[in-house]
Amino acid sequence: IVNPRSLPMASIITPVSAIVGGKINFKLKVRLIHVWTIPEFNNPAENQCLHMLMLDEQVAWQDTSNCKEEFGGEDIIGHIVEKDQLKETEKNSKRNKLIDITLEDPEGIRIHCTLWNEHAERLDNFLANYESTSPVIVLMQLCKLKKFYGIMGVSNAFYGTKLILNGDLPIVNEYRSR
Repeated sequence: IVNPRSLPMASIITPVSAIVGGKINFKLKVRLIHVWTIPEFNNPAENQCLHMLMLDEQVAWQDTSNCKEEFGGEDIIGHIVEKDQLKETEKNSKRNKLIDITLEDPEGIRIHCTLWNEHAERLDNFLANYESTSPVIVLMQLCKLKKFYGIMGVSNAFYGTKLILNGDLPIVNEYRSR
């Protein structure tokens, strides 16, 4: 194991867009836009991940994470084409709520999505009060990729995923126009 303090400091500033896995000697000049932690699922007092959103002079951004175990961090957008009912499960004496949906993109590619607890309740409440005939567009930031019975899908990462439903955002408006 190499002690980072024993390495010579890089002399040239590395742009955020040039950060790649495996590189250990670089110099950054960034503004930290947002820093957050994600607690461990079974022990919320312990942090599983530390995330940092950085911005440099070239207006490039990078979401970096330091996690104890593999963590997702994928962003997806799609409209709901299938939805199951809100369900309750129990594991290790802990009750959880979940809802399964299928999202489709403009090219017709579908992906299974499971939302848990607050995200599941939020989607269920949103759909119960949704009266429009236009599709519901779901944007998930920092979700986990998971393989379940051999099928790839996504789910929220409990404390780290941001769920946006029919948001008034440029990416959502661009999606609607396709």
